[in-house]
Amino acid sequence: MLLAGVAVAFLVGANIAWLNPDPDAAAYRPSAVPVLWQYDADAGVEIVSAAYFPEAFLQYPERISRPGYPAAVHALGTVVAGLAAPLRDLTPLEAAGVGYLLLKVIVVTSAAFAAFGLLRRYVDPRAALLASLLLVLHPLVLEYSTTFHTTELQLLGAILVLRVALWGVERHDRRAAVGGPRWRGVADAAIVGGVAGMLMLAKPVLVAPLAVLAALVLFGRLLEVAAGAVAFVLPQVVAPVLLVAAGIPYRNWEVEEYGQGVWLLEAAREGPAALLRGATELLPDLVVAVAEFHGVLVLLAVLAVWSRWVRLDRRAATVAILMVLASVAQFVAVRRTAAYMTADVGILVFGAAGAAVVRGLDALPWRTGTGPAGLPRGAGVVVGAWLLVGLAVLGNLPWVAPWDQQGRDPAVLQNQLDILEDPVRFSDEDRARARGGVIVEPID
Repeated sequence: MLLAGVAVAFLVGANIAWLNPDPDAAAYRPSAVPVLWQYDADAGVEIVSAAYFPEAFLQYPERISRPGYPAAVHALGTVVAGLAAPLRDLTPLEAAGVGYLLLKVIVVTSAAFAAFGLLRRYVDPRAALLASLLLVLHPLVLEYSTTFHTTELQLLGAILVLRVALWGVERHDRRAAVGGPRWRGVADAAIVGGVAGMLMLAKPVLVAPLAVLAALVLFGRLLEVAAGAVAFVLPQVVAPVLLVAAGIPYRNWEVEEYGQGVWLLEAAREGPAALLRGATELLPDLVVAVAEFHGVLVLLAVLAVWSRWVRLDRRAATVAILMVLASVAQFVAVRRTAAYMTADVGILVFGAAGAAVVRGLDALPWRTGTGPAGLPRGAGVVVGAWLLVGLAVLGNLPWVAPWDQQGRDPAVLQNQLDILEDPVRFSDEDRARARGGVIVEPID
């Protein structure tokens, strides 16, 4: 059932051109057939960063501070190109495109099963399955399942971190029952921190790791905190060192271009009143973002928690509360008011809302029997309606056929590709002009 949900998400994502998803965007068109067309403005940067990793960072530095996806895609693409070599020589962009899709399949599928594995511990297994289906069919996942970007990790990254953390907790509980050595718990904490740190190289997914570390502090597990924190930070230190060793000057694009977190330093100089004022003025945006991303699920989640349909032990409840607080802090700190910036707590909202929906379906007077995979009857209608809402959110009217939509200038794209493939024939000034869409000639 979960695999079917993942398949639907990728089917929608691959054919998103038919929804007219962004009338103002000029799409990247990998082929004349409207499949896997890219509408995100950064999709081109993402794919060339992977195809020509790491040299592409010299021309497109946007992903230097988070090279995880480009590196992973490049590695997968290299394997794919090697396997395909007897049949066809793939270009770097073709290999990276296949690598990107493979990575997306791995990430989305892993997150779907991780969500189910997490939620069934705290809610009815039927609710866990329903919630996991709704999660993979959220508009964010539908849109970014096949988009060359990392935005889906704002939702799915927290799930992966929490699932690994739950693995550590389960191992701790088994050791506690038989009196196992504590050093193994410290090693498990390092593994959890390392996984979170690696994910940070792809997308700043701070909410879940910070919540887990803060919970360990509250429970007095200071050795585990130290091990997890060191393992979390280590990838952030090693990656820049490796890039510099490869001749790529390191820079943090999020801080330089978007000023993320900079306002905190400026407000701190003015005093606590400036910090409080800067935080409170974002609260209306936070409410709007939560409503836009989670919709009615927030109300259902509150109902489920209030009615005690969610079985949280002390540790899980502590992490959940800390995640909500960390999500608010993140929203305020980065001053980025996009709705997806509230996605980190999606696993909490979807899980509790799923419990409420199953309770409601069970209470229907005309309900008899069960549906597919043991779900209550009517669950299929809920999933179908959720999918239709997602398609409506992604689509735009008036409808425009894919071939009538704006597209990137092929000549400009080819010129930018020429610069990547033969950089010594172009100056730094040429590269800067080419980024702005100007066609430049190579140096003779």
